[in-house]
Amino acid sequence: MPTYNNIFSSIAGANAMFDFLGADGGLLNSTASGQRMVWLSGNTGSNGVGPSSAQSGSHYIYMEASSPTAPGQEGYMTWKEIEGESVDSITFYANRRGNTMGSLVTQYEENGVWLTADTLAGLDIPSGGTDIWRLRTVNFPTGTLKFRIVWRMPLTGSIWNSDMGVDNITIQTSPLQVYNITGTVTDAATGQLMVGEPVILLKDNGSGLTQIDQTVTNTSGEFSFNRYNTQGCSVYVGPTNQLVPS
Repeated sequence: MPTYNNIFSSIAGANAMFDFLGADGGLLNSTASGQRMVWLSGNTGSNGVGPSSAQSGSHYIYMEASSPTAPGQEGYMTWKEIEGESVDSITFYANRRGNTMGSLVTQYEENGVWLTADTLAGLDIPSGGTDIWRLRTVNFPTGTLKFRIVWRMPLTGSIWNSDMGVDNITIQTSPLQVYNITGTVTDAATGQLMVGEPVILLKDNGSGLTQIDQTVTNTSGEFSFNRYNTQGCSVYVGPTNQLVPS
């Protein structure tokens, strides 16, 4: 089973595996200022809050909570889906030192909707205390393709205390099963094979059918193609509007 780790050893490595989005709408940055997702070594800019050093190696990730960051704002670190692999579980270390603490939420995507798998909330280490990196393990449902960690600022209080760090993340994945989808394109009235119709695979994500794959136009009235996951899928044949269960 593939395992991914040592991801935060460089800012390029972090960006290669995750999409980052701070409350300012910006990407991962190496300079700590308000609302940014930051790749940092050493103390945060706020005295006595947040990490003082990385859990492993030299750098960690956090979202800067000082002004102009506002109550309730969020930052995101979203796993870039790897074709042919599902995410089984992750482990990471979290550092939450501060008197007014937000939450770190781990979510996974299912049918286009983000669902919560794990939440770290409430006071851990008070401001000025000795910061601690705490290990977290999160398991995902079979077939999960994408997950994200959300930095969620508190709704009230001195939110600049909420510099939460994440470090030393390890992602465990598994190969997805490959399904072969086959069928024939026939005329509903005559029962004859129809040649030259495009064949499209559609997936119902709960809000209607969305195209996720298309074959070349068939030349023999038959089609065959591979998908990693056929859950909720149907095959649509050209202008004839035929739906063939996959």
